[in-house]
Amino acid sequence: MNREEGRSHTLVVADGTRLAVREVGSRTAPLTVVFVHGFCLHAGAWAPQQRSVSRQWGERARLVFFDHRGHGGSGGADAGTYTISQLGRDVEEIIRVVAPTGPVVLVGHSMGGMAVLSYLAQHADSTSRVVGVGLISTALSNVAGAGIGRALNTPAVSLLGGACARAPRLVGRSWSLSRRLLTPVIGATCPMAPSSGLRAAATSYEMVHATPIATVAAFLRDLRLYDASAAVGALGRIPVSIMCGTRDRVTPILHSQQLAALLPNAELVAVAGGRHMVGLEQPQVVGEALDRLLVRAQTYHREHSPTTDLVGA
Repeated sequence: MNREEGRSHTLVVADGTRLAVREVGSRTAPLTVVFVHGFCLHAGAWAPQQRSVSRQWGERARLVFFDHRGHGGSGGADAGTYTISQLGRDVEEIIRVVAPTGPVVLVGHSMGGMAVLSYLAQHADSTSRVVGVGLISTALSNVAGAGIGRALNTPAVSLLGGACARAPRLVGRSWSLSRRLLTPVIGATCPMAPSSGLRAAATSYEMVHATPIATVAAFLRDLRLYDASAAVGALGRIPVSIMCGTRDRVTPILHSQQLAALLPNAELVAVAGGRHMVGLEQPQVVGEALDRLLVRAQTYHREHSPTTDLVGA
């Protein structure tokens, strides 16, 4: 089997939503790494990390990628389920079905990092097989309090969210107008650091513009309410890598610095000059940080030898 292509399949979660899943590597690998993509993206955003982790870890790690509901190749769902809390529950189902045994490392970018944190917050007091977490360009809470996130408080977000709920097809046909309304919020997602290649920039742009407007509006409305502070307890017990570009305007590095200050086992990687899409902009820096995280997670697992599965597994 071509390791680069992996195995693609569909997972139907509890509410009937179909999630597109891809696994790379042996199902008997001693470590599973689940990658959770960001807002308006899909699993293809992890292509550089798939290559680097596969190259460094080979058959020692199985990689799992999936598209969030309403994104990429996954199915749409009721707009009421487009919440970070629900994404946390989707992460739980991915782990339960795709990686039912063995140690797991979770890696999330932007909203994907928030989904990982939401999952951990929902199981903060439970014994877990999660032995490491990578958080890239994300926040623990108060997204609307800094950077571009402050634009979440603008009336356009509420107005568009209501319009999508009442007339999703009409709003969908007016994607260009809707995007102009939301430019203050999502406008910094596509622009990348000058050092980025044209291919990386085009990849980011295409993913953002392919995301249905109903998905965009619903998640933007929920981001204002997001708070995964309860995840700190779970994170404090395991190795954590926190990465963020020093020029990230979407989730400014202040979010990462504040989170790192709360965690005794966290490595903070400030990616010089990086913006929000650091995984595409500076894949070597991110790849090296992930390699260090997996080494630390492997050591943690050997030392603690967890024997109890995740809640719901």
